[in-house]
Formats: sequence, C-alpha cells, structure tokens
Amino acid sequence: MKKIVVLMSKNHGSNQQLLSIARHVYSGYNLQKTTVGLISHAPILFPVYHGVIRTCKTLGGDHPVSRFLKRFILRNHPLQLNEGDIILAKTGRYEFPAQLLAAGSRAQTIYIGQPRRLNSNAFDCLVATPSTPSRTHHIFLDILPTPFSYNEFCALSPPRDRTLWAMLLGGNARGFSYDESTWTQLIDSMIQLAGTHHIRWRISTSPRTGREIETLLKLRFSTEKDSLAELVCWGDQQRKSVQDCLVGTDMAFVTEDSASMLCEALNSRLPIISIRPDAAGHNTLTTPLAEHHQLKGSLLRMTCSQLTAIDIPSWRNRQFSPLRQCWTEQWRKQIPAPNHKNSPSWSLYAPD
Repeated sequence: MKKIVVLMSKNHGSNQQLLSIARHVYSGYNLQKTTVGLISHAPILFPVYHGVIRTCKTLGGDHPVSRFLKRFILRNHPLQLNEGDIILAKTGRYEFPAQLLAAGSRAQTIYIGQPRRLNSNAFDCLVATPSTPSRTHHIFLDILPTPFSYNEFCALSPPRDRTLWAMLLGGNARGFSYDESTWTQLIDSMIQLAGTHHIRWRISTSPRTGREIETLLKLRFSTEKDSLAELVCWGDQQRKSVQDCLVGTDMAFVTEDSASMLCEALNSRLPIISIRPDAAGHNTLTTPLAEHHQLKGSLLRMTCSQLTAIDIPSWRNRQFSPLRQCWTEQWRKQIPAPNHKNSPSWSLYAPD
C-alpha cells in the first residue's frame, strides 16, 4: 500500500491541516506521522543540503551513500519511501526535510504555502489558501483543510434549530488582546442578542480562553438561563469538537483569533459572524482569511462594539452566500497534471 507521510510539528493547527488532507483526500494510503528535523537550520548549511539532495537523486534513495547522508542530516531518521508515496509538509522548517526524504525515491511532495528556502519547482504540489498564500500554486483552497468535510457535517447534523446559535471563543493571539472589559462587553452583547432574536446560545471555549473568563461566563449566564442552551468549558475538560458545537445550530459566531475555528465554521456553510476586539491588529493567518470570506459573502466581520448594532436578519437574507464547495471538492478538481517526465503514474491523483 502506498504511504502518505505527514511531517509533524509543534504547531497543532498545522498538524490538523496536514492530517485532514491525509484523511479526506488520501484515505486509501497508509498514514505515517513522523517528526523529523535537520542537524541545523543555519543558512550556511543550505548549500550542503542542496548538494545532498542532488547526490541522492543521482544515486537513488536506496544507495548506501544516500541512506547515510539522510540519516546524518535528518538526525538518524531512516524512512523507506517508494515511488507513489506522498510527503505532506508545512512551514519553512520542513522544506528541506521533505525534499531530503523524497530525494532519489520518486515520492511526491506536497507543501502548504510559499516555500522560503527552496524554489517552488522543487515541490510536486503547492497548496495556497487565504491564510497561506503562494505566488506559484497548483491548488487554491478557500479555507484551510478541516478535520471534517461538509458531507460529514450534514450527515451528523439534526434539523437546524432556529432558536440555537453557536459562539466559539478563542483568546489572546498575535494581534488580538482581550481584556476583562472586552469580554464583559461581548457577554453583554450576547445576552442582548438573545433577548432581541429570541435565541439561546451554545458556547464553547478553547485553551486560549482561560479559566478566569470561563468563570465569568458561568457567573453572568447563571442569571440569564433562558439565554443559554449549553456552555462547554475547555478548562473543565468538557471537550467537544467544533463540529459537535455547530451541529443543529442556526448560525455561528467565532472570535477571529482562531483560523482553524473560522475554517471549520465556514465549512459548515452556516451564516458566520467573526468577532474581534475593537483594537485588534493584523494577524497573518486569520485577517486575510476573514477578509477573503467577507468579500465572498460567506462571513461578516464585526468588532465587539458593533455586534448589537447590525441587522442580522437583513445580512442573512440579502448578503450571506455560503461556500459552494467543500475544500475536499476544491482539492480534487485542481490536482495538477504530471510534471515528472519519466513517471509512469501520478500519485497525486487521489482515489475517490
């Protein structure tokens, strides 16, 4: 069976995206998760790594010299790869490891984003998103890959309850700083919206929200029980997936600090409103994503102070336009044509 190798990092979001691709697009492959690192990331050694890649391609990946060089540079990390296998990678730290592992094996490499250390042509497939742009790319996705597909979401969802709205809360991140007054303002707005639109909230916190804010949520909603359907607190280990929090709801509100939560909400095709503090700065992952989808009409961006001023029914009825395709469908329709002249098959054509 062909292998799909995911180069795991310390970034949970990146790992989630890569594993989502492996699960949904290449489900017929044998998944292997691996951690691999270079002996050094010093730029002075980049020419050496280029030379090793050329040597391995010339000798073949199974040649003793190639195996020795790979073991040495990749910290004694042997990995047997064959033609038709795929390596998935993201972020600059994994550009050289992906190419070194593939060198001489005729395995294919897929990279999310714009390579910084290597020429774009070094990779068989480049994937771009609003959060991870790439000047040269083979596949463009409107959202980052998510753990569930739209079809899976539909299969699990009961009929939508028009009185139930979801609120997915993140917390402090680059460009986003929430203080107690901001959280208080947001909670006040939620209570006001519940009364105005006769809805109840299903609220879910995340690791970045913090116990202090979870306590504040419990305190405030203890006197507003008619406004609350469910409060899922990460700090109390009441862990639910984003998909579980969205099923059956009529629309979703998401704090804009989390690209993964935004993408999962967008992939549900519910009306989505993203929320950010009034003084929020630019976040290279979430800001381009939110701006892209506001232009498409699949999301409405708001600051915390604007939340109660918008005409939600008017936006939903006149401007909201959900995604037309799941990211898995976009991927399959854009898979590149072969660029290996001597390759008798093209493994990037994933089985249905």
